[in-house]
Amino acid sequence: MALAPEVFGPLEHALNTYYRGKQCSKAECGNNWLALFFRSGSQCLFICWHDLYPGFCLATAAEIANLKSTETRTPPFREAVKKHIENCHLNEIARIRNDRIISLRFSRIIGAGFDTYKSLVAELTGKRSNLHLLIEDGTILESGRHVSAGGGITGGNRTGSTYSPPPPFKGIDPGKFHGPALFFLLDSLSGYGSKVAASLNENWHLFTLEKWQKYLRNTFEPGIFPGKSITIMQSLGNTLSAFPVPLGNALVHEGNCLEILRGDVILPLLSDRMNSIKKNLINNTKKRSEKLASIRKGIENQIMESAKAQEYKAAGDLLLTYQHRVPKGADSVTLPYWKGEAFEEMRIDLDPSKSLSDNAQSYFRKFRKFNVDRGELNRKLEEIFLEELEITSIYDRIETLDNFHSLAELAPQIHSRPHQQTKKPSHGPVKVYEFMGHQVIAGTNSKANRKVTFIFAAEDDLWFHARGMPGGHVILKDLSGTEAGGIILEFAASLAAYFSKASNALKVSVDYTRRKYVRSIPGSIAEVTYSRARTLTVSPDLWKRLLSKNQQAPGEAGP
Repeated sequence: MALAPEVFGPLEHALNTYYRGKQCSKAECGNNWLALFFRSGSQCLFICWHDLYPGFCLATAAEIANLKSTETRTPPFREAVKKHIENCHLNEIARIRNDRIISLRFSRIIGAGFDTYKSLVAELTGKRSNLHLLIEDGTILESGRHVSAGGGITGGNRTGSTYSPPPPFKGIDPGKFHGPALFFLLDSLSGYGSKVAASLNENWHLFTLEKWQKYLRNTFEPGIFPGKSITIMQSLGNTLSAFPVPLGNALVHEGNCLEILRGDVILPLLSDRMNSIKKNLINNTKKRSEKLASIRKGIENQIMESAKAQEYKAAGDLLLTYQHRVPKGADSVTLPYWKGEAFEEMRIDLDPSKSLSDNAQSYFRKFRKFNVDRGELNRKLEEIFLEELEITSIYDRIETLDNFHSLAELAPQIHSRPHQQTKKPSHGPVKVYEFMGHQVIAGTNSKANRKVTFIFAAEDDLWFHARGMPGGHVILKDLSGTEAGGIILEFAASLAAYFSKASNALKVSVDYTRRKYVRSIPGSIAEVTYSRARTLTVSPDLWKRLLSKNQQAPGEAGP
């Protein structure tokens, strides 16, 4: 929502009320934003000069940490602010020319009776928005958004030049008219946005001249009258405005001006960053998925061709053995091939442009290329299958996540390439089974457990773990669209028992709950807490007996 110029009167008043005279203890800065923390108060003062969300508001430390996590570089403005503003006192806050410009003047004692002064000037004028750090004589030391030598964003306000505010608002100064002529000028007053000006003109007859003059003065100098300020924050369509009385069908906002502005400054900026991260993750998962599909197709083709490797060798041998039976320039030939206990006819395709020897060598090259260990190919295919499963799970989770930390944890998983690593054992740490229309995934070490629980599992999947002892995390996913029955629950619980420290026991108690009730313990790899659990007592070997009656999932070699 756009901020109308008249909002900056109440904003100036709120800033003076809450921050004047306080000491800035810390400054954090990113692309188009600055957060100033003061020694008193749990929230910081947030300043944003983003084209779409310019303004001041209150922000929490957690929100600032989230914004910092999205930054890809440290802007030069950050170091300048930390050097010249941290540990300084904010002793003067002023609005410039009744415009959308706020100046914050800071002081620091540098010796007995000597102070040094720096100012932050926030020009929050939409596409011209910027934040300048000035030294005492008005010279621009650094800017949040740099201006080219040719002018650009804010004319001549470049680093090293003397700061000059934008030209004053066009229109009539409301303080210069005190007679009845004011009624005819309500839509032409300087310092008001077009929407509030139109509403003022439409409602000119509702108040006396004395009240109009009081209301207009209070908008620009809120708090000058005794008692409670009568300026009201209100939304006119998609514009946030301020006036001492509600205007037309305006939506009135209750509370502190700086709190109200959160909905127009930091919250939409956070949402914008969140959507940008999600979009980037979705694009990366799609690219990774396409890459994995291509790799899988190549491996499957290798497996298929590997079955023909011996035929390629036989074709090359036959061409050299029966050279006299191969017509010159032929595109194919049929030769006798001893297979098993009898001769068979083998049709061999030829390249007429090549010699007989070259054709034979082509078949030998195919033999060397495809004469590979099929077990190794199957191992690679299993790894691809697991990574495709992981990427699919990540893709499904991205839209449901609503915090930056969880999204940041997903990013490294998208780029993992286990199939390109050194040779692994044939049985990986993540086991995947299909049983009666359900998919059961088990982790067998800490990293696999974390992946199973927080990557593969959806919020409503069932999660299993042996009660009171170290063990694997097991999740039960529904592929058939039916509720998990008793035997399916026992199958998953038995796996959790089997991959626990009690795998040799006759019976093991296994807890199970929805994945959404499982929480990670900070600082650990896969330690968790969980709630709303039920318990099953099962044999650790039950799953083997049940699985022997059902088809195994791709990539699982069986017990």
